[in-house]
Amino acid sequence: ALLAFAKSQAAVEGATLRTIVTGMIGSSRSNRGTEVWGISSEDESAVSTFDDDIVAGNFFTDERKNQIVLGQKLADNLQVKLRSKVVLTFQDLEGIITAGAFRVVGIYESGNTEVDESLVLVQQTDLLGLLTPTQEEGGQDTFPNTISHELAVLLDGPRQIDTIGQILQ
Repeated sequence: ALLAFAKSQAAVEGATLRTIVTGMIGSSRSNRGTEVWGISSEDESAVSTFDDDIVAGNFFTDERKNQIVLGQKLADNLQVKLRSKVVLTFQDLEGIITAGAFRVVGIYESGNTEVDESLVLVQQTDLLGLLTPTQEEGGQDTFPNTISHELAVLLDGPRQIDTIGQILQ
């Protein structure tokens, strides 16, 4: 409801919800600390330039599960390239260490070295599947449709920041 409300505001050009976790990313050659953003690729494209910053591969172009997009600097540090497998490890919502294997589908260069060596993007549904595992009686895994830590909004200009901030708050 919050996302739909934000998008309905006249001054808002785009909005997205992000699920954010801190963890480790590992390849067969190296490990690094990382921040993982679980995103909706379509909504993310409306508020950031990650899709335009792709230098190799794609920005989540199909429905395959467990895709990951990472910065060129991080890819170099991990010694991975397109179609390489990496493993994300972090704590789920119950504090239990969990991990998932992801396939590199895109590599970006944002122009910000810190971002390029520490931030990875995955589909929000894939991240939620690892963050909130629960079992129903029938044995099926279920999780809330969304757990979001951040609402990112792109406005049509800086004059509306205070007004839109107050409205959304």
